[in-house]
Amino acid sequence: AAAAEAYEEALGLDRRLVGDFGETPQSLRDLSVSLSRMGDVRRKTRDLAAATEAYDEALFLYRRLMDDFGETPQSLRDLSIGLSRIGDVRREAGDLAAATEAYEEALGLDRRLVDDFGETPQSLRDLSGSLTIVGDVRREAGDLAAATEATDEALVVLDRLADSLASGK
Repeated sequence: AAAAEAYEEALGLDRRLVGDFGETPQSLRDLSVSLSRMGDVRRKTRDLAAATEAYDEALFLYRRLMDDFGETPQSLRDLSIGLSRIGDVRREAGDLAAATEAYEEALGLDRRLVDDFGETPQSLRDLSGSLTIVGDVRREAGDLAAATEATDEALVVLDRLADSLASGK
């Protein structure tokens, strides 16, 4: 309850900043992060409808940031995380098809991050995580071949991450 109250206050302040000072990349990102945090709190309290509403609004802002201000590693990662949160709440609500769609889009963004901006520990971790989640939902949907393929690829990416960390790159 205290976290929800604090996040609600922060969300109000972020909305006011956007209203008073305009839609800058930073003010829009701050607002989207506050919305995501509200979604997290609502999800933890099992208010999936309110969580979905907050995540959807955050996702809209993440897409706008990318469309209006360009694709950067941060904007691609933010959008990927937003999609994963939407996938999580849809999965918890029992809509596996919508969850899978969101997770697949997030996976595509994580692949683009690696392809377009290079292999970093963060981008490799994100890619491996997305592959693992896609493998999980594919398994839940009964598509064991696709689940195995995603999980195997996640392991390959983790090996690349380990090699990268061991070499100090």
